[in-house]
This record gives sequence, structure tokens and C-alpha cells, in this order.
Amino acid sequence: MANKCYKFRYLLGCILLVLGVAFNLNFSSIGSFQSVFNDYGSNEKPTQLLKERSIRSDEWLVQTPYNLSQSMNGLKTHSEQLNQNGIVFYNAPVKDLTIIGKPFNWGYLFLPKDRAFSFYWMLKLISLLLVSFEFSMIILKRKKVYACISALLITFSPGVQWWFAQHLGDLIFFTLAIMTMLYHFIAYNHKWWKNVLLACGLTISVIGFILVIYPAFQIPLAYLICFWTIGIFLIERSKTINWSKIALTIGSVFVIAIVMWHFYQISKNDLHALLNTIYPGSRRFTGHQFTMLDLAEIAINPLIVFHSATGFSNNCEVAGFYHLMPFVPLLLIHKKAYDKIDRLLFVFYAWLIAMVTFLSIGLPTILAKVALASFMTDGRLMTIIHFVSMLATIMLLNSLKDLAAFDKKHKLIISGLIALYWSILITGSGIAQYFTTFGRLEHFITPFIAIVLAIFVYALLSLNGQSKLAQIIVGAVLGVCVLSGMLVNPIVVGTKHIDNLKISQSIQSLRESNPQAIWASDVPLGYGLLTANGVKTFSQVRFYPDIPRLKLISDDEKNDELIYNRYHHRNLNFTNQPKTSFSLLGADNILINVNKQDLHQLSITYLVSKKDLSKLYHAKKVYGPDKNGNFIYELP
Repeated sequence: MANKCYKFRYLLGCILLVLGVAFNLNFSSIGSFQSVFNDYGSNEKPTQLLKERSIRSDEWLVQTPYNLSQSMNGLKTHSEQLNQNGIVFYNAPVKDLTIIGKPFNWGYLFLPKDRAFSFYWMLKLISLLLVSFEFSMIILKRKKVYACISALLITFSPGVQWWFAQHLGDLIFFTLAIMTMLYHFIAYNHKWWKNVLLACGLTISVIGFILVIYPAFQIPLAYLICFWTIGIFLIERSKTINWSKIALTIGSVFVIAIVMWHFYQISKNDLHALLNTIYPGSRRFTGHQFTMLDLAEIAINPLIVFHSATGFSNNCEVAGFYHLMPFVPLLLIHKKAYDKIDRLLFVFYAWLIAMVTFLSIGLPTILAKVALASFMTDGRLMTIIHFVSMLATIMLLNSLKDLAAFDKKHKLIISGLIALYWSILITGSGIAQYFTTFGRLEHFITPFIAIVLAIFVYALLSLNGQSKLAQIIVGAVLGVCVLSGMLVNPIVVGTKHIDNLKISQSIQSLRESNPQAIWASDVPLGYGLLTANGVKTFSQVRFYPDIPRLKLISDDEKNDELIYNRYHHRNLNFTNQPKTSFSLLGADNILINVNKQDLHQLSITYLVSKKDLSKLYHAKKVYGPDKNGNFIYELP
């Protein structure tokens, strides 16, 4: 049965995709809207398994509403509803040449909104599992069982699942796809049609990788791809050259160049606006910011699914990848183990040395800019370091039987060092703050001891690979690691959390009667709801600011621009103050206290609010109140 599943794995993937779309499944935290909007009236209530993750607001409050809006408005490159470039903001679906590199969005070209949304989630999960498996087959010398475990570890690692819909989920997929296809393209002389398919896959993946447009993750992963490519040429150089491959490579580069040139031509003004924002456009990094906390965060990854990392960080920021670094190299000191190790492992070591050196020592500003390292950040780079460390650990665990040559004393010493290392990291890095949020002192000591003891036992058993019991227990530990990722995202049926709301149906009715009307909301999360309903809205998240419109209502353009010239969540407060004012709530969060006169200046027609705007603005009530206290008003 296992062999048949392996042989027909792509067919099984297609069947799972069809079934997932047929049942309208997705893994969005769209249920978080229920904290403010949950009046479904007599409409069918949404179906959901597992709880939503409100901390994933980049997904349910930003990307999901953008995607739904695009689907309802013709998938235009420059959205009239959002006044933004659809290619630039979070890989939203667009009917454009660039969609070649966005396979997860292809469903929006031929499926209804909710089915296309399901297609996006299901295809991404299934594709990542398959690509992780194929990559694992390379680094694990085609051991199918280990490759299957490795694929689960990669796909359901907390680092991927807490960022699954955004940059990191996409970039891990495209990186592994590029590295897998590069290996097969360079190291093997396949039949011509297989090389054509590999070249097509590489073209799609490279375009997709570039169009994620999140340099903090992209740059270190691009360096990983470069190291990998050089490593393949050095290790497999006797198999690499033939003229058909050279021709296919030139063809792929040509197609990539055409698509990127097209993207630049239609997006250069928007990219210029994005690069000239205060945040994140002016952010520059030169390294020399290595902290113990960056190393220690993964220690709590099995727990954050059940108990959030509050007080010092959040679940997304601490989510990482499980590994045994920096102690993995210690396992190579035994010659028998060293001789069995795939030389591709040293590609990962070389990359890790380069990145950790940059993170610890840094580079001069000019060199950092030339190397594009200035676009990185310490936290994002450390996440990728954890990812590559996991790949290195997976390769070492493949040699469990060889590592059993250590005697008992050395096993205990190495395992003890690993446990001591993590004890120091947890207590000295600030990660201990997490355990204090459990409550009393024993609520700190118990999980702390449990984690350190688990690390010690896991390391000891990993060094005792010949024991069947050891392999079973290590497998159980790996199962817990996989489970900690599987439980992150909910399983949801359709988009009923938004579509079946009474207020959404009223918005849709008004949208049909007056499609050019501009909307605004001062209700928390209201800007996400308006965007998800496909209306033209001034209230929304902006990847780059609409400066000409904001200047219409700015009393102090110079100082106000320091506030709004950034990627920002735009919160409004409807007031009767004589002047509109801007304030900065956070690096990516602004508040605009706007009056009736400036709402007219912005040509806004409909307002969503909990306030009595019939008295404040003499506005006409056209909906409400619902059980959440929300109204829709039409400005005179």
C-alpha cells in the first residue's frame, strides 16, 4: 500500500485537491471577525473545526479580504476598489502575465470566490507536502519512510504554519521547489521531456519566489539557493553539462526576464512608493544584532499552540523550526558517521557559517547594501537560520545507525551538553518570561524541566539509533513536533464568516445599487469587512499610502506624512472636531480622526459605525442596529 501511495502520489494529491475544493475547505482564521461581527440573523452559521488564530491578522484581516475583493472585481492589476497594485500586496490574484508565478491563485481564474479560496489553501498545503517529500528524498538518499517524516516536519513546522498564508509559507515552498528541480536538472541526464518539465517548473518557481516581495526572508533564501547550486556543480560536476540543458536554461531565463520586465513596467511607480515609505522602506540592517533570544525561541514551539507567547512577543514571531544545532556538527566527530554523510550537508554548513557570521559581526553599510543584506532583519534572518538548521538535522538523523558507534559515556556527555545549552538559553535569553505567564512558580518550573529533560532524552536516543525502542520514542517526539504545527490553523468550510453576516448582505445590496460609492468605517475590524465585501473603501490596509488623497485632509502635510507614509492598518474615528488629525498607534498602525467636511472631501458616501451619526452628521440610516450595534449610514 505504501509503495502504491508513493507511485501514485501526484494522482493522490490531485484527488485530495478536488475533494478539498468540493467540500469547500480552507484553513483561514477568518472566524476572528466574529469578535466584532457575528449577527447572522436567520442565515446559516459558519462551520469550523479548531479555533481561529486572531494573531494571524496578516492573513484574515489583510490578505483574505484583499483576495476576496479581487475575486469580486475582475482581478484587475490596479484595483479601483483598493487603489493598490494587486501584484504588490500579499500575492493577491490578478488576471495578468505575472500569475504564471502564482499557481495557488490560478483557481481565481475559473472558480467562484469561495471555491477559489479553498483551491488556494488546499493546493498550497498539498504542493508543500509533495515538494518537501521530493526534496527530502534528495537529502535522505531516497529513503522513503524518512522522507515522508521529513516532509511532515517541514510542512507542519510552526515556522511554516504560523506564517502559512503569507511570505514564509510561499517562500519555503518556492525555495524547496527550486532546489529540488535544480538538483534533478543539473545532476541527472533525464529524457528531454522531463528536462522540459523541470525547466517549466523552475521558471514558475523563480517568478513566484521573486513576486513574494518580502526581502527580509527572500535574501537569505536566495543565498541558500545560490549555495545549493554551487554545491551541486561541485559535487555532481561530471553529470552537469549538455547542450539541451543549456538551451532550456537560456529559454527559462528569457521567460523570467520577460515577466519581470512586464511587472516592473506596470508596477515601477508603486514599487517606488513602497521603497520610499518610512516603514518598511527606510529599514536598513547591517548585522551585529545576534541575541540569545533569537536562538531560544524554538524551545517553546510545542507549547504556543496551547498557551500564547504573550508579554514579550507573539506566537508568529517565536514560531520556528525544530533542530539540534549547533550540536549537529559534534555528531560528525566519529569517522564512521562522517564517511556516511552526504556531502550536500556541507552546503548547509557553509550557508549557516556565512549567515551566523553576518548576524554576529555584521558588515559595513556599503557592503551590506551591495550584498542586499541590508534588506534583512535579525528576527527574519534567524527564522531562516532555524529552517536551514532543521534541514541539516534531518540529514544527520538519517544516519542514526551509524551514530550508535558512540560509547555510553560520549552519548551522555553530548546529550548533557545539549540539555545544558538549552537550559542556559531558556533562563538567560528572556524566553523564561513565557513560562511565568503560566501562573505560579511551579507552573514555570514544571514545563521548563519537562522541556530540558525532553531535549536530553531526545538527544540521547538520537545517538542510540540502533535501538528499536529508541527509534520508536524519537518517532513519537517527531510526531509531537508535527502535531504542534497541525493544530495551528483551523479547518473552515467556505467564507460564511463574512458572506452570511446580515451587515455583509446589506453592504452587497448597496454595492449593487451604487457600485461607485466609497465607504469608510470606524468600527474595529470594519476596514477588513468592507474590503472583503468588494466595495470601494477609504478604510483598509495600505501597502503603500495614497498620498494625494491623504493630503486632501491633512492639516500639516510634512508632519502627517511621517505618520501615514508607511505600510499601515488605517483606523478611523468619526468626529465633529474642526480639523482632521493623524496619530501613530504602532509601526504599521495609524488612526485618523476625521470630520464630516473631510469625509465629503474624500467623496465618501457610506459609513459603518456604532455611533449615532444621524445626530452627529445628519446622516441617513440605511441599516441597523444589528445585534452587534452596527449601523450603515448614507452621508447627505
